[in-house]
Amino acid sequence: MPTRRRAAASAAAPRPRIFLSHSSKDAVLTDAVSAALAASGDGHPGYEVLVDRDCLKPGEEWPIQLHAMMAYAQAGLILLTPAALSRPDWVRKETHILGWRRSLDPSFKVFHVLLGVEPEALDAQGFGPAQLSLLQRVPTGDAQAIASVLRQHGPHTIGASTPFEELASKLANILQDVKPALIRQLATRLHAPPLPWWPGDRNLPVEGLAARMLGGHFGDYAKLVELINELKSLSLSSDALKNVLRWLAPHWLDPVISGQLAAVAHELWAGGQGGIACVNGGHLIDYTAERLVDKAHPFRFDLRVASIEGGVHRADAAYYESQVCAWLREHEEEEFRGRSDAQIVAALAAGDPFLFVPLPLPDAATLRTLRQRLPKVVFLLWTGEQLPERDDALPAVALRPAVPVKDEYEAYKDYGSARRALRR
Repeated sequence: MPTRRRAAASAAAPRPRIFLSHSSKDAVLTDAVSAALAASGDGHPGYEVLVDRDCLKPGEEWPIQLHAMMAYAQAGLILLTPAALSRPDWVRKETHILGWRRSLDPSFKVFHVLLGVEPEALDAQGFGPAQLSLLQRVPTGDAQAIASVLRQHGPHTIGASTPFEELASKLANILQDVKPALIRQLATRLHAPPLPWWPGDRNLPVEGLAARMLGGHFGDYAKLVELINELKSLSLSSDALKNVLRWLAPHWLDPVISGQLAAVAHELWAGGQGGIACVNGGHLIDYTAERLVDKAHPFRFDLRVASIEGGVHRADAAYYESQVCAWLREHEEEEFRGRSDAQIVAALAAGDPFLFVPLPLPDAATLRTLRQRLPKVVFLLWTGEQLPERDDALPAVALRPAVPVKDEYEAYKDYGSARRALRR
């Protein structure tokens, strides 16, 4: 299980924070790397290393704390060793989440070190979708040399606000007119206690709420609709409630799957291109795709998820193309209204990527045509309730772990109830 240490606070300016992902069986290596990273040198002030065993005590909610640490860090380092690959679940999960952070913030640096393992072994342990080739590999296993590389190529200062701090700031703005006692009451019901580690020794109730949103836990609220009703009783504005609902709604999704989608979109869009990802489930087109994009890119309000009819059109690329164009005309503002399908297709090809299109898995010829006609769209292909183990013929990334269909259905119903609560 991964652990963390908060280095002693520096009397000088705050040092950049780095999250260290590792196996608990590599204690000697981890301690050596942590100490080397914390030390100053090469014109670098040294890192505040988030890898402290002492903070992850029995009874504490360490997954939420780990999520919060990864959200507050300015960089990440993954130690991939035989011990890490013998029980890879948490290191793999953290790899995907760190990749997600990288997609949210291009300045976020993620490094990885291979120590006694070959790259092929990573694919065998399910690291393929994490796309480690996008992350900077540190070509050494010596602790001091690793630290030297990270001091050279990693952040030297705290820099801009992290996405977690951005979420805490947005929540603070939303709740600025709510009495502090009510915020504390809400934090108590959410089981959002002070966590052992916060940057700058802050520990505000609103940051505890942000940690809950990040981790997707509702405490005493059995359902999303209960929490939305509670927030509505605080007389928040309709727009504020809609934003909170948007951040909370994907709570049931595993961070790994959203991290994979974020990494896929980041890699493809960095080159101005779209791509393909396979997703299972029962409500991909009318619910899950939008939740997945919201969780992968919580602060990208410009992204769109088209909702189009699937049905029996597996072999009809022209149909899907016309449906995408019709959806854009109906849901977008002046940019697409009144324009022909040909004009919209040309505009999509010329502009920045922003569109996700979920649709039932088409046949190969239809998919090739759609990719040629709409090269900057990310297609989310619905594979039914099951996610195939592997399909080498399909040029797509299968988003794993598979969507839990029962949880998806319950979340789908709960989200509908929460939206109706907003309208009342």
